[in-house]
Amino acid sequence: MAQAALAYSPSLFNDCATSCEAYLACGGGYGTAPCGCAWKWRDERRHACESCYLVCRERKAGAQPKGHLNTFAQHIATGLPLERLRLTQDQPLPFPLFIPTKTADLAGLQVRLPLQWAAVDAKGLLNWRKQRGADLKPVFDGADSLAVRDYLHVNAECELLAVLNAQDKILESFWAMPRRKALSALRASGFVASTGPTFSVSTLTTGGTLVPRAHNLVMQMRHHRVLHEIQEADLVSIPNLYWEDQRDQQEWITWLKESPSVSVISRDFTRTRSQRAFMDKLNGLMELLAAVGRPFHVLVVGAGPAHAPSALARLAELGFTGSIITSDPLLKASHGRQYVRNARGRLIYAPCPDSDIEELCLYNMRVLEDALFEAVSNTSMAARAVRNLLPIDVAATTRPLDVHWLSATGRAA
Repeated sequence: MAQAALAYSPSLFNDCATSCEAYLACGGGYGTAPCGCAWKWRDERRHACESCYLVCRERKAGAQPKGHLNTFAQHIATGLPLERLRLTQDQPLPFPLFIPTKTADLAGLQVRLPLQWAAVDAKGLLNWRKQRGADLKPVFDGADSLAVRDYLHVNAECELLAVLNAQDKILESFWAMPRRKALSALRASGFVASTGPTFSVSTLTTGGTLVPRAHNLVMQMRHHRVLHEIQEADLVSIPNLYWEDQRDQQEWITWLKESPSVSVISRDFTRTRSQRAFMDKLNGLMELLAAVGRPFHVLVVGAGPAHAPSALARLAELGFTGSIITSDPLLKASHGRQYVRNARGRLIYAPCPDSDIEELCLYNMRVLEDALFEAVSNTSMAARAVRNLLPIDVAATTRPLDVHWLSATGRAA
């Protein structure tokens, strides 16, 4: 047990093997955090279980906060241990180098984006609520794939990917909703795959105390349960790999070795800002996948232009392929920003205030996609790199286009 925890949390347990419902999934003996109340003795949050977001072994039955279950045992019962998760990815999907998110946020867009794939994150899919379960946004709950694609500003043939990454408050609302019904509705409306949700695993609370190991374990077991439900809905279920320590890493290695059909995994980098932290996390993931010993395709969620090319290049060096899933090109365009290359060839952005939003969206996406292709073009993975954006038939457009964005990427007719 961590010595730092002993100073302020006497609620430690030495009966893991005999009394804890989570022992088989956890294994006990962690030096990461105690499993009792995380808050200090004089903190008003101590043992205020009716309003606490943490799950620990001391959680008391009482008023049910924000759709949470009451006791630790109930939380454990609703999750799924990794060793009991069975996934099958029968047919590899042709994921491209780049998949945009937030295409629905481009208000007033008059053309359909020429995409083969588009992604929608949890915030884009859900009307979430603080006090109860979320609902799917009505457009995704009507089993009308054409209406969904109209809403997303993509063509009728565009494949759709659900990416269940979001803030914890949104994912709590997702957990409290009728998830099986919602996932089946996504399948009926044209989605073909979904990543697992990014329930947080963290070390410290907002008060600087250690997060109970029990809480992190419950969050991971929720992820595994949702993966099972995604597969039950006839969607391709894509694990979101994250872990707390070396034991968790080894469990993922063992599970992947025992799940030979799983070839696509996801990793969320949405909150990883610095290049060093980004590459440290990416290298840890690649070490894990290399230990499994077979090829993988990695959905790199939330990597902007500063990290994306180097991430795909690093994956390719070890024989892996990847897709960058980001809203950055569209968000920059919506704020009048255009991608440019600096003196070192890296993508940055500059003001482009007079440009048309539609042209700027397409321009930014193509520049990013070209940069990603260049990053893997001299590797053994080059032949497996798939582009997302379809060629534009300028003559077939319904309005005149300034073709500077076409010529800038060598695609002018």
